[in-house]
Amino acid sequence: MPTVTRPLRRAVYVGLGLALFWILAGWGIWEQGPYAMGVNYTVFTLGVALFFSVHADERPLKKTHLPWLVPILLIALSFLLYENPFVKMVNILVLVPLFVCFRVVVSTPNYERLSWNRTWIEHVLRRFFGAIGQIGIAIETIVKIVIPFGTEHIRTMSKIVMGLVIFVVLAFVIFIPLLSAADPAFAEMMRAIVDYVRSFISIEWLVRTVCFIALAIALIAIAASWNRREEVRSEGTHRSMDDIVSGVVLGGILLLYVLFLGTQLKSLWVTNLPTEFHQTEVLVKSGFWQLFALTAINVILFFVYYRRTRLRVQRLLTVFTVASILLLFSAAKRMAMYVWFYGFSYEKFFASYTVLFAIVLFGYLFWCLAQHERRDIMKVLVYGFIWMYAVASILPTEQFIFRANMWLSERSDSRINLAELQMLSADVYGLVLREQRQRPKNYWEDWFSEQKRITSKKQWYEWNVQDVKLRALNR
Repeated sequence: MPTVTRPLRRAVYVGLGLALFWILAGWGIWEQGPYAMGVNYTVFTLGVALFFSVHADERPLKKTHLPWLVPILLIALSFLLYENPFVKMVNILVLVPLFVCFRVVVSTPNYERLSWNRTWIEHVLRRFFGAIGQIGIAIETIVKIVIPFGTEHIRTMSKIVMGLVIFVVLAFVIFIPLLSAADPAFAEMMRAIVDYVRSFISIEWLVRTVCFIALAIALIAIAASWNRREEVRSEGTHRSMDDIVSGVVLGGILLLYVLFLGTQLKSLWVTNLPTEFHQTEVLVKSGFWQLFALTAINVILFFVYYRRTRLRVQRLLTVFTVASILLLFSAAKRMAMYVWFYGFSYEKFFASYTVLFAIVLFGYLFWCLAQHERRDIMKVLVYGFIWMYAVASILPTEQFIFRANMWLSERSDSRINLAELQMLSADVYGLVLREQRQRPKNYWEDWFSEQKRITSKKQWYEWNVQDVKLRALNR
């Protein structure tokens, strides 16, 4: 049981406040899904970031915190700015590993001297799952702070609570029914009291109460694990790989790679897309399967062989990287043609964004091979992904999609079906309204009704900027 200090007491109250805020202002997600995420989730995300700092009782903000803290702020801001349901759901998945990395990094004193190798990854995972072992301590801490009495007082209060529970059960099961049967006036009075009590008690609020307690315990347990200051032993040297075995493995894979590229020559540098949509999908998406496979293969090869073999074997990695960059440019060209003929969408936007990230990544790997010093590739990869996603989360993605498709649809050889834009959310409400006034389409009327229905069901704390704009446009 940790000593109850002022920072710990303050952290428990902040954690309880965050849990209470979520069950009051964030509960709408169970009914409306991501559409209920607005100013409430912005406040909650920022509150969680503040909670960890309060629990840790840290010194003022340091420069080493910013590379982690700024992406959290950007993702939190995206809840307030946009309606995009796809991005909001992914935000929830990204925020958890982002928070754990942020807290583990800033609570590791020798972090800046460490390489992100297997030892570091094991350290992060141990701290992440270590929150499970802190649940019991979290419960004890909350009870000790919320009920500020000694052990004897806690026992007394628990007996009082137990007595009240037994009394309520006996009263409603035995005494009230018997007394009500004996006197109609008493029965009427009890019925009024019971109805009044029932008006405050419901299954939903019982579930909310359970979720409130569970979330508060989880926050305290997580903070206890993720904020614990713990140094990590640095590995001084990296195990070398056998040059002959490495050369044979890399050379054999490179030969297969060259043969594979040879079979793909007809489709690598295409200048037009097939008329049939299915053939177009096969042509374009096969390039992305290559992209993901090559990205994984090259990153794994770098982790296994980078600076662990002689120069000759390292040059094979250089060949892999150059070939990968060429194939990435080919995939990027095919994606551009896909968009040119068939228009933009969520999938194409993030696929294009991923291609751009992968090109930058392979460029960085190529640069690493030209350096004399060993570079921490894993750290750069994680930082790059976090910042890439954080920036993408605050981009007006749906407005990009709508504007691009409207412009591309004016071409004579366009194959874009504008009716498919009904998948977009209220982020494009103003653009659709302007387009409808200029070139009316019947299918937009149902879309307008749906957006109005969604926003009408929201509480004010679930609004975002788009809800405010939508209401202003419909005055």
